[in-house]
Amino acid sequence: SVSINADGTSIVSGGSDKKSYLWDAKAGTKLKALSLSGAPYSVAFNSSGKLFVIACGDMKLYVVDGKEGKPKRLLKEHTGEVTAAAFNPVNDNIASGSKDNSVKLWDDVNNVAVATFREHTGQINALAFSPDGKNFASGSADDKIVLYDIVENSPKATVTADSKGVTSLAYSSDGKFLASGGSNNSLKIWDAQDGKK
Repeated sequence: SVSINADGTSIVSGGSDKKSYLWDAKAGTKLKALSLSGAPYSVAFNSSGKLFVIACGDMKLYVVDGKEGKPKRLLKEHTGEVTAAAFNPVNDNIASGSKDNSVKLWDDVNNVAVATFREHTGQINALAFSPDGKNFASGSADDKIVLYDIVENSPKATVTADSKGVTSLAYSSDGKFLASGGSNNSLKIWDAQDGKK
């Protein structure tokens, strides 16, 4: 997994060697290495680039200083390997997904899960927030995409992707559409409000 910060100066990566690396994007040089007790499945910078999050195979989320490469917080309520994570672009709250088939929303201030959703029957492979931070989506190995309303703190639509498992998600810049990728090499575009193709 790879993520680039907002100004394009830093890259964070995670691999099967149970390490996450912080890179200088312009020079291509390695700045920091963070050893973990599990493989990092997913890495993501927040909107300011000051933090990044690591979804790890040790069932934890690491919130890391984007400059120093040192963990600032550890979030641990999942009961399976954490396979996906994303920052809300508005307030730095985090969504995480796991092999325990759950999706959690975390409060950035108190470092606790404020909501747990169990809409999926397979591991969570992908998470994405809408640009306005009011909605997010999860994609799973169960081939379902679930759309959530953060204001109401509840799911609002579930669709079957027909993709042999959803592997990636991304909102359009205006938040009106959601793109999904699947294990069958498919790319689909959905209405981000009701999940219609």
